[in-house]
Amino acid sequence: PIYRDMIRLSGARDVADLLRLVPGFQSSNSFETSAPLASYHGGFDAYSNRIQVLVDGRSVYSPYFIGSVGPGLQAVALSDVERIEILRGSNSAAYGARAMLGVINIVTRHTVDTLGAQVGVASGDNSIRDAQARIGWGNMDAGFRLSMDRRADASLAGSNGSNLVGRVNFSAELRPTFRDEVQLRAGNLEIDAGKGFANNIDNNLRGTSFESRYEQLDWRRSLAADEDLALSLSHSSESYSDVFPYSLIGLGINDSIGISGSGTSSNDTLSLQHTFRHDDSLRVVWGGELRREQVTSMALYNTDLPFVTNFTRLFGNVEWRLAQNWLLNAGAMAENNSVSGSNVAPRLMLNWRAAEGQTLRAGVSRAFRPPSTYENFANVRYYWNGHLLAVTAVATGDVAPEELLVRELGYLG
Repeated sequence: PIYRDMIRLSGARDVADLLRLVPGFQSSNSFETSAPLASYHGGFDAYSNRIQVLVDGRSVYSPYFIGSVGPGLQAVALSDVERIEILRGSNSAAYGARAMLGVINIVTRHTVDTLGAQVGVASGDNSIRDAQARIGWGNMDAGFRLSMDRRADASLAGSNGSNLVGRVNFSAELRPTFRDEVQLRAGNLEIDAGKGFANNIDNNLRGTSFESRYEQLDWRRSLAADEDLALSLSHSSESYSDVFPYSLIGLGINDSIGISGSGTSSNDTLSLQHTFRHDDSLRVVWGGELRREQVTSMALYNTDLPFVTNFTRLFGNVEWRLAQNWLLNAGAMAENNSVSGSNVAPRLMLNWRAAEGQTLRAGVSRAFRPPSTYENFANVRYYWNGHLLAVTAVATGDVAPEELLVRELGYLG
């Protein structure tokens, strides 16, 4: 994990900067200066959609941007982050299809740790102008936090325009009874950025705007000393505005028209998880999740009709201590996708502690990534006065899920 002290001392301005410190991770802004990306052990492209990014247990991948983690990595200010947990390698058995290459779990600070008011500003080269304000109040039984911040800079050298990221996040942590914990969260993210290159007919200079909102409810009840039940409900939405100039010189017209890449998406999730310890040698976690994704964009799909994908997930994981120095981890997730069908992602790992501070691990796992809405249904066409100017992407609908089989030997010292 990357803990708070390390975050403070790093000088990083966002989560993607911190991930440069994690062995095996790649981090880049080269595809879009306003959407820093990260990936683990290759599999790196313009959307970096083979890892799962969570903020307090809520998935922040983008249904609109083919599962991109770029906006999600900017969902929360670093000053509100307690730690960042990095799970390297396939974790689909526990976290679903999006965790094909790994998991980044961002955990925010408890409201009791952020009582009072705080204001911060920073400026630097490349037109860096950052500002942050936060207020917290309450106690252990009812704590609240409201934070606002903005991050601004002139972007990468040679890129178009500047970047401006604005965030508002609210958190409430309540203890209505000695057995129950309730957490309420809501927030808004806005990213304004310049994009494109001069004289590039397919990616010309223009400004873009991205906005996302979320609401989240988490309830945890302690059933016994070693047993609890957790319920989570969340809704998030995205809105993207992008209109770029398209030259008509090829038609003999010394002019250009505006081509839209705009659209919206939403994500609704309900999950239930049961965790219990049977005895000192056996711990079990199991549960299920219902998820509904909806994407609407005339620009990307040549229709105003929404594309809806429903996910149903059942998962279970067991940690069994076979002997004092032997630990077995076994689990699986069964996932049904209303568009591409069903898959099962199993995992089996055996850990042997050979000596104090020396552990060997061997295991096997299988992971899947179902095609995104864009990969299944893309139909991008440019029109002018009823005439078709160009067709840049058409999906056949025959894309199969990506599959990853991992055979692992590991050493921890």
